[in-house]
Amino acid sequence: MNFSHAKSFKNSSTTERENLQLLNILQGTLFCFIIVLCGYIISSIVIYVFNVSSSSISLLSNTLGIISAAFGGGYAAWKSQSKGWLNGALVGISFILVSLILGFITGGIQISAIALILNRLLWGFLTGAIGGMIGVNFAR
Repeated sequence: MNFSHAKSFKNSSTTERENLQLLNILQGTLFCFIIVLCGYIISSIVIYVFNVSSSSISLLSNTLGIISAAFGGGYAAWKSQSKGWLNGALVGISFILVSLILGFITGGIQISAIALILNRLLWGFLTGAIGGMIGVNFAR
């Protein structure tokens, strides 16, 4: 009996699953940016209406980034229904990397801030992984 067709079917199924997880990670990263955009709009209105000091804007920006990485990681894990911490961590890291690249392009972040970059990557990894662990359990 020739079972070569079964092996090729298994490989195509694995490739499709990997592509699907990559799509979920990309969707989770996009979800992060949607959350950040909505958060910035709401916080801008609050800052304008209540005349908040500029020192709290940095804290607010960092908090929005952390929260969005957790929700984006949870979303990707919920969609993939497996490997929640890994999918969430990859979303968190990709979100932070894309944010940093956009910051470099717009001139908002200096390349010399290596400690800050590593700190943000660590926070993105951790919050994305935690969000992924929570999100994968919502899928069940």
